[in-house]
Amino acid sequence: MERTTVRPQVEPLDQEVQRLIEHVATAYGLRYVEEYLVPHLARPLGLQRGDKAGVVAALRDPVGALRVLYGQYGFSRRGKSRDDLAEAALSAVDKVAGLDGPGSNVWSAFESALTAQGGRPVEIQDRGVVQGLYELAQEVAEAHDGASIVGWIDQSARATGRVEEVFNRIVDIRGLGPKTTSTFVRDMVYILGREDDLEPAEKIHIQPVDRWLRLMAVETVPEPGVRDAADWVIAGKVTKYCRRAGVSSILFSMGCTSFGQRTVREVERFGYEIAKLKRYLDSSAGPRS
Repeated sequence: MERTTVRPQVEPLDQEVQRLIEHVATAYGLRYVEEYLVPHLARPLGLQRGDKAGVVAALRDPVGALRVLYGQYGFSRRGKSRDDLAEAALSAVDKVAGLDGPGSNVWSAFESALTAQGGRPVEIQDRGVVQGLYELAQEVAEAHDGASIVGWIDQSARATGRVEEVFNRIVDIRGLGPKTTSTFVRDMVYILGREDDLEPAEKIHIQPVDRWLRLMAVETVPEPGVRDAADWVIAGKVTKYCRRAGVSSILFSMGCTSFGQRTVREVERFGYEIAKLKRYLDSSAGPRS
């Protein structure tokens, strides 16, 4: 049964902050979805780059969701070796063909695949991700009537307005930090269209704080102490101000990353680029009344 969520009235923002939040979410956030998110989710699933409907359907399959976790998220903290590790994990899940065997089977298959690629498995770094995600997929399918990990996110958001349980279970897997987990849950909530189902306080779990969001928070959260605040404080404040702006906090988060990686590129240039963007938004707004 789906919940009905009543949202409180919010106080309007300063117009400069409003314009900046809106622009980052729409101009940059939607670009991130079209040019990065959907193509990168489609790739480990063997789908066409722009096939969003196909991606959503495939994510409901336990193995499909596992392939995306291996291919896009599981090794994101591993730098230059991430692609090789992801390829070996995808080969391993194909080799074991389903979720029926013990997790040790997929780890053994991963070791063989990575070795064949010329790599060297490091159990203390790799096994948690490879075997841990596989066993979580088994656990979720058994507990939730054959649902995938992504389907579990969907069910939880729809029925309870929460994703904290999912977040905590995934982040508990060795090798998957809170930022990676938050990014995965955020992306799945967006692709499933469940952002509006979440309780406001739950959105802290879908607001990964990278360098670009932290820098943009200083420009969009007019409160003292933001620059040096902890990640969870930044996540909560950004979510609050996006809600006040009537803007998707997910698209804003994605937009900050897109603006930083595509436009700014180097942290030292952020001040110059954000001042340039503000001037453009100010001139586009027309004369002040």
